[in-house]
Amino acid sequence: MYSVPPFRLRQTIYKPAVNFCVGAFPILIAAAFASRFSENVWALVFLFGLATAVYSLWGDLADYGSDLDAGGRTIPIVLGLKRGFCAIIASGFSLFPLMALVGVMFQLNIPYYLVLFSLAIYLSIRVIPKRSLLLPASTYDDALEGLGQTLVKDFVFIAIVQTTNLMLSAFLKFQGFSFSVV
Repeated sequence: MYSVPPFRLRQTIYKPAVNFCVGAFPILIAAAFASRFSENVWALVFLFGLATAVYSLWGDLADYGSDLDAGGRTIPIVLGLKRGFCAIIASGFSLFPLMALVGVMFQLNIPYYLVLFSLAIYLSIRVIPKRSLLLPASTYDDALEGLGQTLVKDFVFIAIVQTTNLMLSAFLKFQGFSFSVV
């Protein structure tokens, strides 16, 4: 159903909802096997679902040209490239406070937040110099498409680093390793 006719959910506005489920269900399955359903688990389910949905939106930026040619109805096509780009960038930045909230809920140590803050700065450094492409007067759609393809690679890097950060921080916490100052 994701890419096979007649549905082709990959080229529809429903793609983020499908990908939310793809990210959330493995966490739910693991929680069910462990018989653990706390607010922390639900927060993790929401975070992974949302992160997967946002990643799919960033992927739509890289596929904008081919999706447009194929008659796709993804968010950047429905909203227009510039507005869709702005909405997707905002959704990417909105993940950082949610990841910080998960860190608070799981009581993770300072290095978790340092890595998270570094990733937010990294993404800002990649986006802010190109902000002129997002202004209403700008007509550089080709440059915007190129920026979208670059940011997709950056978002993959950020997703891998943050997932590793979360896993290592949780592992160290549960092993009793602490970065506290004595």
